[in-house]
Amino acid sequence: MGRVEVSDEAIGAVVSALRRLESDLEIALTTSTRELRDAVEEVESELRARQRRLDLAGVALARARAELDRCLGAEPPHDCSGPAAAVQAAERALESARDGHRAATEARRQLRSAEQRSSRAAARARARIQAEIPAAITVCRRSMSEVSTYLDGSESPVPVAGTAVRSGPVGSGAPPAPVGTLGPVELVPVASIDSSDGTVGGPGSFEKLSWPDAQWSTDALSAVVSPAVSQGKGRDYFIERDRRESRSAPRSYTAVYDGYFGADTAIKLSQGPDGRLSVTNGYHRIWAARQAGLSQIPARVRR
Repeated sequence: MGRVEVSDEAIGAVVSALRRLESDLEIALTTSTRELRDAVEEVESELRARQRRLDLAGVALARARAELDRCLGAEPPHDCSGPAAAVQAAERALESARDGHRAATEARRQLRSAEQRSSRAAARARARIQAEIPAAITVCRRSMSEVSTYLDGSESPVPVAGTAVRSGPVGSGAPPAPVGTLGPVELVPVASIDSSDGTVGGPGSFEKLSWPDAQWSTDALSAVVSPAVSQGKGRDYFIERDRRESRSAPRSYTAVYDGYFGADTAIKLSQGPDGRLSVTNGYHRIWAARQAGLSQIPARVRR
């Protein structure tokens, strides 16, 4: 059995690496988007400054021309070379201000275009990350579970969340229970749960338990806790394992076990006459399971 536990750790390590990759990619996308937005704001500020210089140059030219007109219309005639030179200088300054304004306008256009392209590319990248990372984690769990089965010499695969499990009550030594149970709870297809009345809209909805901790808990459920429960392990096993690995809540196997298998703390669902499963409690855990790509999740169902 020790080799199976090592494989559990391997699953957790690979899943954690994939989660770190997902986090790093998100940070890179966010940083790139922010830097481009900062550049747009900087060129916008420069454009406003150049517009002010253009306006001032226009005012200066108008004043120089007015001064030249007064000189030319004076009686007796005056030497107007000075005002004429001032007009020429003002015209050059205005043209220079126009060139600067045109350059800043073009820079803004190009940066806005780049920002739009970057935003679309980031959206596509995020969509791929959200679709492919959970799928990769699911494949990893399944593959490592098969490896664990082979190394352990058992006849049936070591179960992970998202696969059918046969098991009796925890520690009971009872014969296998019907497919769809896992220790003291049922394995419920995530797709059959109607959580549309919940308020979980994203990682920002996680307050009592942070989103990173919720991700860790979901990964630990399928990589370590569910396989151990299916092999008859109970709460004492996880307490001892946490002690050996110096783990503490919220990132402890005992906390995960309590959260999914505890009599009072497990996810609770109600099945209506039409067979629909509604949520009594556990919206956040169900949402996290969907994000992780799990197909089944432990829960207590009231019928």
